[in-house]
Amino acid sequence: MEESPELSYKIIGAITHHGFTPNSGHYVADVFSFHQHSWYHYDDETAREKPEEDVLGHNLQCNGYVFFYMYRPLFDQMMSQRQESQDKDITVK
Repeated sequence: MEESPELSYKIIGAITHHGFTPNSGHYVADVFSFHQHSWYHYDDETAREKPEEDVLGHNLQCNGYVFFYMYRPLFDQMMSQRQESQDKDITVK
């Protein structure tokens, strides 16, 4: 079954909860960076790059709390513009 463009979205961020109750535990965030074209994991005062397969894996499905999506055609357009910008930077240097 082909996806309809008007119904297609790309996940660009998620907040997950680790703990046994909503009143206890720990929240962390995973965010997609258009600038770096990669995912970053934020945990209190630390940030590190994280592979997409780890971000979108089982943990997110079980512990996801808040999800952020972007309309897929807009996401693709932004990624294309970013790539064009990088290509121009390489050409100029």
